[in-house]
Amino acid sequence: MNLQELRSTFQYWISEREKIRVKKEAGEMRPWTADPILDKYRFCNVRRENDKVTRWIRRNWSKPEHPNFILAMTIARLVNWPETLEELGFPYEWSEEHFIGTIDRRHFSGKKTWSSAYIVSTNGHATPKPIYVARAVLNPISARCAAGQWPTPLRGLYGALRGFQGVGSFIAGQIVADAKNTVDSSWWDAEDWYEFVVPGPGSKRGLARLLGKPAPYTLSDTLFMKHFDVAATAAREVAHLCRQDIQNCLCEFDKYMRVKLGEGTPRQHYMESE
Repeated sequence: MNLQELRSTFQYWISEREKIRVKKEAGEMRPWTADPILDKYRFCNVRRENDKVTRWIRRNWSKPEHPNFILAMTIARLVNWPETLEELGFPYEWSEEHFIGTIDRRHFSGKKTWSSAYIVSTNGHATPKPIYVARAVLNPISARCAAGQWPTPLRGLYGALRGFQGVGSFIAGQIVADAKNTVDSSWWDAEDWYEFVVPGPGSKRGLARLLGKPAPYTLSDTLFMKHFDVAATAAREVAHLCRQDIQNCLCEFDKYMRVKLGEGTPRQHYMESE
């Protein structure tokens, strides 16, 4: 594909994926699209706020007035599984014992506990994941919440989160997105609400594809930020999106192109009954 065809395909993905969401939420039966790739495989929504887990978080954990709000958003994204979050409950009072015990009970009873959407590791520590996450990641963030207000520009909040062990660039960006999209939070009207974006592995591959770079579609963080306006300009011709949603679209565009070019397939697909 030449650059114009790649740009058109990116725009097409945004437009067609949004049409699918509208039809699905209106109760229409499949097929919601004539595109065989979009019909078979699950892709995240154009706007992150429309995704299932995000909607659950907004309905159940939208408590921006609570001092532990950022702790709650960190737990929400590290776990990213509503049934587990329901059992954990909003962390009005943080307890590592409650967190570890709840995770372990679900795990040993054979229940799904963590989402497979995000990779949460122990960063090389020979420690069970629940213990590592509770003690190395959540305990320090809980202490920071108790210390007072977090920075209010999104870039400042992101920088503060990156200072904690186990909070990589991608997860920090997800927490920032939750903070800025929670009504009446300190970040709801942040000055950099539309412009804030940080690189993620999938979005870097997506932008590399959009720029016409060959496989393995690698792009440095510096080049990602330098050339992001290519994606922003293309996306905004078909939808009014903030830069974090455009980043999300780039990640899904990468998955779509992987199937289209015979390079692989997404992990999730629709069941025949859906």
